[in-house]
Amino acid sequence: MSEHMLTFLQDPHELEWVMHHRVEALGHPIVTFDLELHCELAERGIDHLTPWDLVGPDDRAVLEQIDQSVQAFWRDHAVVWHRGVNLLAIAAHRHVSALSRMIWVGFTVERAIAERKPDRILLFECANAHGLEQPSDHRRLPLLFGIVESIARDLNVQIERLAEESTRRFVDHASTQAHQVDLPMVDDSSWGDHPFVLLSGSGHDLERQLPVIQRIESAGALRAIQVYRHADDTTLDRLKANGHLVVHDSQLRHSSAVDVKDASRRGLREFNAALASVKKQSTCSFARSIPQSHLDFVFGPYAEKLASHVQRWSEFLDRHRPAAFIGHYPDAAMELAHRRNIPTLLLPHGGLSIGDAPWYRSMPKVTMGVEGKAHVEQLRVLGIDQDRIEVLDLGAAQTVPRDGTTRNPSDPFNLLLVTSRLADHAHDAELPGLNWKAAIRSLEDVFNIAQIRPNWRFTIKTHPRYDHIELYHRMNRTLPEGKRFAIESRKTLADCLASADVTVFANVTSTAILEASRSGKPVILLRERSVLSHRNPRDKLLTGWPTVSSVGELTNRLDELASDVQAYTAAANETANALANFYGQPPVPGSLLQFIRRMKKARITAEGEPCPLVGIT
Repeated sequence: MSEHMLTFLQDPHELEWVMHHRVEALGHPIVTFDLELHCELAERGIDHLTPWDLVGPDDRAVLEQIDQSVQAFWRDHAVVWHRGVNLLAIAAHRHVSALSRMIWVGFTVERAIAERKPDRILLFECANAHGLEQPSDHRRLPLLFGIVESIARDLNVQIERLAEESTRRFVDHASTQAHQVDLPMVDDSSWGDHPFVLLSGSGHDLERQLPVIQRIESAGALRAIQVYRHADDTTLDRLKANGHLVVHDSQLRHSSAVDVKDASRRGLREFNAALASVKKQSTCSFARSIPQSHLDFVFGPYAEKLASHVQRWSEFLDRHRPAAFIGHYPDAAMELAHRRNIPTLLLPHGGLSIGDAPWYRSMPKVTMGVEGKAHVEQLRVLGIDQDRIEVLDLGAAQTVPRDGTTRNPSDPFNLLLVTSRLADHAHDAELPGLNWKAAIRSLEDVFNIAQIRPNWRFTIKTHPRYDHIELYHRMNRTLPEGKRFAIESRKTLADCLASADVTVFANVTSTAILEASRSGKPVILLRERSVLSHRNPRDKLLTGWPTVSSVGELTNRLDELASDVQAYTAAANETANALANFYGQPPVPGSLLQFIRRMKKARITAEGEPCPLVGIT
């Protein structure tokens, strides 16, 4: 009897290797978690399975139950103590997200093995991997090998390791180590001479902080000091042009390296013992989805890195007491500031990320700074107390248009399609909810509008970090020249909006919806029920926007907007009203500084007198 094989592939490099060295595997089931490899396999006519051929909406409840169990287990047993702080409870959302990714992959792998009943599994080896978030351009699932190996061992299925030098390998660092810099330490001895607000962040969040910094410094009584972890040169140039003090967190003066090896070894030993205990229980569904290589990394190099952050920030906050601490993510700095009763404010990472990101459910009880009623309502649904929510003047709510624009129907009609990743299982923050196999078909239908409306102009604005640009080029090649979408990767969204008549978001819930709605032009949300496998937490934030539920309905709506001035103006007004309703009554000017004053008066100092706030009464 012939042997049954099951092969897991992650990228085109692996496919090419198999086609040259193990071509017989192509006659047996192949599983891929990668959207673009799925497209290539389909284009080559190679039969294969995606996660969405193995897992469906009916599995959602079971997956969520497993997810909650593993997160509770992690919360109870993942412990490495340093300076009175459990290092693995800091930025717990990183672990929560990693666990969700493991559960999703493990569940899918078990389903594939159960349905296909292989005698042998083929996959490329990726040793010593961890499951924390990888750099944005890294699409591979680093833990796939470890998860498959663990499950196959328990199910007595043979594993064949396919090693191949040209295959892109795992990047051995956590997101906190992704951007190494070598900068001199700064002399902060004079920082305490004047009261200051400390802001911490990375990437685009640093620019989101600029309006906040300008409000703080314009009052004259406080200065702003911005500490960053990762930033490109363009962002740093914009920050420094503002004139406030900007430093990298490695520049904060600190003592020599910290040694937490004993605490880490003890924590790992106790965690493994607890995991072995639950693994014996027939009801435990997650134990074999957590590879040992992940635990070795988290309890080893990652804990050491966090200990260094705790040491650095502890020493800094022992020297200086900011009037307030402001950040976008829970991290060591935010945790330690909160523990010292420093007024601590968490700002939105993005206008539509309020409430659905894991860090809102795994963070210290700091104050949430928001910009409008939709944010407040979403946080209240999560069970966050009203007294922890502050509506503040952060800059966005003041730029809401009150009326939409109009257009001349005789002008060329320009459609802008704003996209983002449909699938990126190496970076998913939670259990995946979008059936990307169905979403691809939906996107193909959107591209086909260019065939039936040849006089329109079509542009795609891709996400700056997470997107499928090759997928769009692949779809473009199916269209005649002259009818293809212009794919804009480098232009800003503002530049793309300037030339667009209508902006469409196809199964994407991005903060860009809010920016596009400020243009005064219609924004349409394509939200196909057949594509979404469960209700998106952001849906409640997007009530009121023009919405269609199929590409056919979208085409009819666009025809109407292109030819009917009144319909266009009505859709523009509908968009403007939705944005205005999202924010509600604009925040009171100066409410950010009023918050800092109020917190200064109310706080109880546990570690001596705070730095006096000169001019703040």
